Amino acid sequence: AILPLVLPLIEQRLGAEQWDVRESAVLALGAIAAGCQSSLQSHLPNVLRLLLGLCKAKEPLLRSISAWAVSRFGEWISSDDVATEALPPVVATLLPCVLDRNKRVQEAAISAFATLEESARGHLHPFLGDITQTFARAFQMYQAKNLLILYDAVGTLAECVGQMLNNPTLIQTLVPPLINKFETTQDRSLVPCMEALGSVLTHLGPSIIEVCPKVAQKCIYLVTNTLMEIQAYNQLQGQDRGVPPDRNLMACALDVLSNMCDGLKDRTGEVLQVANFVPIIAPSCRDDALATKQSGFALMGDLAKYSFQHLGPVQEEFMQLALAHLSHASPNCANNAIWSLGEMCTKLEPAVLKPVVGQIVQEACRVLTQSRHHQLAVNAALSLGRLGLASSQELAQLLPQYMLAWCNVMRLARVDGEKVLAFQGFLNVIKLNPQA
Repeated sequence: AILPLVLPLIEQRLGAEQWDVRESAVLALGAIAAGCQSSLQSHLPNVLRLLLGLCKAKEPLLRSISAWAVSRFGEWISSDDVATEALPPVVATLLPCVLDRNKRVQEAAISAFATLEESARGHLHPFLGDITQTFARAFQMYQAKNLLILYDAVGTLAECVGQMLNNPTLIQTLVPPLINKFETTQDRSLVPCMEALGSVLTHLGPSIIEVCPKVAQKCIYLVTNTLMEIQAYNQLQGQDRGVPPDRNLMACALDVLSNMCDGLKDRTGEVLQVANFVPIIAPSCRDDALATKQSGFALMGDLAKYSFQHLGPVQEEFMQLALAHLSHASPNCANNAIWSLGEMCTKLEPAVLKPVVGQIVQEACRVLTQSRHHQLAVNAALSLGRLGLASSQELAQLLPQYMLAWCNVMRLARVDGEKVLAFQGFLNVIKLNPQA
């Protein structure tokens, strides 16, 4: 109902000679984009053409507001029936704005492009060469605030196009400047840098395995250094303790290592032979900070999944750590602990599992029947199911304790490889105790 009243005013102001009047019209156009896009459908080609033209205006504020307004129509630009015609001029216009000399224009353009990535996704494939070259140049130009947004744009690009980035030319263009920032950054902006690097590692994995050892070595240093700071802090008394060490870098470093494992999969062991990060996992899981615990157990699970043989003598220690956190007050921490335990259950020797099967069933049953967190209950059921692959004889005696609750949770779990393994283990148990 508002569009018939507002649109004539916007059209009038867009034709004004004063640039600041046109700027206000562009702001209004962007503001109504989400709510009035369907009503604007017939006008959108002309609207987009106008905004792209204003992205080249001589006034920086007009360029920046126009770049932002373009992103507000991202879903329409990226729709299957429009993207072929609409996306090329949008990309061709926004990328030069990303490298604009004006920092405010840079900020608006890189933010707009990150937003566009989320809606365009695979439609960006033909433009990845230009995008990665632009981002590489932006790494050389950007400072402070805009660099943080650039990291977000790089991570979002990797998440949205995935394996489309797995091209030697694209990798050589984008990865070296990102690794350089990772190696040289000393301030808090290292966290968003690592978040972007984590996304890239997840999707490019083996194609960039040559950089993984030095990434792992820095992550080991960050975690080890923080653990030493925490130990020194805990030894201080009273007011002399000051501010506790910042755990953000530590948790983020653990996340990067998890991303690396997820990307490399069975080749994770090649990195461990050069940069062994197994020893930092247990201290991280014992840390008081929830974020650190959560990330530590995630990494534990990834290693158990992809490189269990490299856990060696710490396998039993990891199992006990995970067991101790199944009842943790933090659902996210408990979720990662029970997931990692499930990954270990399929690989640990039955003799190691036998003494703790009863405890696992007891804790898992509590989660299955009492937890209000669906994913936590699902992971408890998956772990119980997979335990049946290694300890079916012990579980068969306990089947009546968990069978009904297990079935109720598993019927809602998504169908994937983990669910298949869980049902295989569950069937093994039923065969040994069919009367249950």
